[in-house]
Amino acid sequence: MEMLDLMLDQDRIRFTPEGKMALIDAIEALTGAEDGQSVWQSVKEGNPELESWCDTYRFTHTDNTLVVGRRGWEKVELLVFEYLVEKQIQATMHDSGAKPEEVA
Repeated sequence: MEMLDLMLDQDRIRFTPEGKMALIDAIEALTGAEDGQSVWQSVKEGNPELESWCDTYRFTHTDNTLVVGRRGWEKVELLVFEYLVEKQIQATMHDSGAKPEEVA
């Protein structure tokens, strides 16, 4: 089996021969973030158990890339969405000067 690269708009998501996807690639494609690593660190900070769903894979001789299977991605994806919503709420509150109870 060979590795697979999938293009989603302008974002490349790498897949292992076993079908696991490169975690940071997927986060960047999902969020549009240029630095998926910082999104991952923020999400993982409150959910350290997510790392148990990840493995590492060498797409090249010099890297160790975090990869995740379908079940792990379902968990990560949900928490990334929650992170993005929270970040948007915080930005809205900051821009409007609203208090948290006024935004809900």
